[in-house]
Amino acid sequence: DVAIEFMRADDGNYYALILQSHKSPQMVALCNESEIQKYSEKAYNSTYLYNSIWKPIEEHLGGVKNIYFTPDGELYEIAIESVPVTPGIYFNEKYKVSRLSSTAELVRRRKQVPTGKVAMFGGLKYGRQMANKVGLRSKQAGYLKWTLTEVENLSKILKGRFPNQEIYTD
Repeated sequence: DVAIEFMRADDGNYYALILQSHKSPQMVALCNESEIQKYSEKAYNSTYLYNSIWKPIEEHLGGVKNIYFTPDGELYEIAIESVPVTPGIYFNEKYKVSRLSSTAELVRRRKQVPTGKVAMFGGLKYGRQMANKVGLRSKQAGYLKWTLTEVENLSKILKGRFPNQEIYTD
């Protein structure tokens, strides 16, 4: 397993701090924020973000299958774990990738208590005020197309295992 902390420096350059047990931390220079902004609209149709973000890191992974990472800056707004490596092959198909709010989550030991409850959110209309509340920094999220359908389908699938469901929509 590997933990990766993405960091945005004051000059707009991005770095990855690669943390593996029994190895010294490694710092890898990536790209500039302006490049990420330029390609963020095409993130899932181009290999540019893979080549700029993941490819420089991969040479340090050495057979790792599980990647835990925390984003920073513009990377909060892009599912970098789902960018294409090549047309039709996505990064999260090569590795098991988990996005964390902090890599400290990996060392905290939590006792999980099953509650039997499931909360699902879909069909929400995010405006600027709501986007600010949930931590979106620069862009307005707007309406997330298909999320209501996704939640309704997920509810049907989970009904047998989790009859106590809470569904939140606008």
